[in-house]
Amino acid sequence: MRLTRDIHDAVGYALTNTIMTMRAAQVMLKREPEKLSALLESAREDADQALAQVRAILGDMRKSELRSAAGPGAIARAARAFRAAAGVEVDIDYGNFDWSIPSEAAFATSHFVQEGMLNAVYHGKASAIRVSFRSDGEGLLRVSVKDDGEGAADLHEGIGIAGMRERIEKLGGSLSYGASGGGFCIEMRLPLAAPPAAPPGGALTEART
Repeated sequence: MRLTRDIHDAVGYALTNTIMTMRAAQVMLKREPEKLSALLESAREDADQALAQVRAILGDMRKSELRSAAGPGAIARAARAFRAAAGVEVDIDYGNFDWSIPSEAAFATSHFVQEGMLNAVYHGKASAIRVSFRSDGEGLLRVSVKDDGEGAADLHEGIGIAGMRERIEKLGGSLSYGASGGGFCIEMRLPLAAPPAAPPGGALTEART
């Protein structure tokens, strides 16, 4: 409703004003052509202002989408869905982690957890999942998703894990995964301070014990 109202006000005003200006320009072209340039310049300024307002409205909407798709609330909703739909037990330990982080980092973290839980259920046939958050106090966040499923002896990195890696490495972080106590564990490491000049490259797969 707010989006509809705001765009109506910004775009509606700009289009109405443009229509009126074009009508005035038709009359002015015959009667006072010397004033036409100033009239059109005024209309252009109104259109520029309306465009800036629409961009601001869409920017606010994007930020709102990021907030709703990230953070402990989004993770809790995903955990409830997994419990209800798959009967899997999900234990989340936030440890000493503080969610007051940039929106891009919060979104990447939430996406990692949700994708990790999906892989645990869909590929690992897990019945229990543990999600752990740890911050080392020096700007490095570690998040792991560990399950009691079938493991991954012949794991081939698919779209889900590749998407995780791309999103995390873009923020200067890294991803690792492997067998863990008969199940599977995937971990992300994300610097919450300024990222390095170039994200780490090469294979990051490593076994967990």
